Amino acid sequence: TRFKCDWSSDVCSSDLHGYDAARSNVNPNEVILTTSTVPELNLKWKVAIDGATIGSPVYVPGVKVKGVVIDVVYVGTESGSFYAFSVSTGAQIWKVSFGHINSSCMDLPLGHWGIGGTPYVDEAVGLVYFAAGGNLNALDLATGVQPSGWPVQGLYNPTLLHNYGGIAKVGNLIYVAFAGLCDQGIYYGQVIAVDATTARSVHTFLSCPQKLDRMGGRYLGQRRGGLPLYHTHGQHLQPLSRNRKYSRYLSRVGFLW
Repeated sequence: TRFKCDWSSDVCSSDLHGYDAARSNVNPNEVILTTSTVPELNLKWKVAIDGATIGSPVYVPGVKVKGVVIDVVYVGTESGSFYAFSVSTGAQIWKVSFGHINSSCMDLPLGHWGIGGTPYVDEAVGLVYFAAGGNLNALDLATGVQPSGWPVQGLYNPTLLHNYGGIAKVGNLIYVAFAGLCDQGIYYGQVIAVDATTARSVHTFLSCPQKLDRMGGRYLGQRRGGLPLYHTHGQHLQPLSRNRKYSRYLSRVGFLW
């Protein structure tokens, strides 16, 4: 996780997957949690959620909920529900349901495909972003309500595509990556950039051009020089030395800005 820390008040936030934009999973400022203190950890609480989750929860301290300032953890499930829980007690603050796709692809329990990738929290505007039901959604951290102009509708076809990787935000653009469900049907791996101010899609990149192929996947990887680097592949990705037959599926590696 990424921790944005105010050491004077011992407050840290975990706003996105992988600690930082490079997805390094390393917090150089951590001083309490070490290999020697991990054995001292104890379960504080646990709660039931309504489906599997492949993304990471995100944590935001100091959210004002009904006039009370509390620390909140957010998580989405493949059944299509998005939750906010109190960090101190585990009590549910709110829950919003977006539904799920029932698929013959059983990579996920019961073939339910709802909310996958780790959401992104923008504390400056008080919103959490994630993909669900074909849309890019933005929920108020305190209430779970979508602001005016949201969601961005019809961003992708949820029967063919799923957001696996964590949402990323660079400047005012929100990046969401998609790949297929068990490589079924006619799907095109893609990255879509959405303007956070206008709530409109402004860029789309396909890993496999629609006129040439139908198989492609996408995940967001490291950033270099302020730009997000993404990696693309087709369903038959193999080292070229081992599988030259499918070398045409090694489509592109590039930058999007």
